Amino acid sequence: MTTVLGGVALDHDPIWIDEFNQEIYPGTSYVALDGTENMYVGFRMGHFSITLEATEKTGWLSRTTVDALIEMARVRDASYTLSRNGADCTVRFRHEVSGGPIQMELLAPTAFPEDDTWYYGKIFLMCTG
Repeated sequence: MTTVLGGVALDHDPIWIDEFNQEIYPGTSYVALDGTENMYVGFRMGHFSITLEATEKTGWLSRTTVDALIEMARVRDASYTLSRNGADCTVRFRHEVSGGPIQMELLAPTAFPEDDTWYYGKIFLMCTG
């Protein structure tokens, strides 16, 4: 399998950690004066979080890949195609996440990382369609 974001192949397929943690029917409810419960529910279509995680054990990304992702994230209001497991989704980087949309650490700390140095961390995206 290959995960591709905006034409950039993610080296070792990071894990989609919040795939099944989505609110399908977001809504609110309240109890009326007569004791009945009133619910307002909608079906969420297309907009959901995608958090891709590379851990210390799997899904590593090279510095070249991380640099390419950072450049993509710098483009204001840009959307990209995320291809994963044969399915495509239009996504944007989630800049509203504390710490930014790309949070990476060196797999093996080094003072002078090179293009083939490995990183692990998270990529925060939002499916927009």
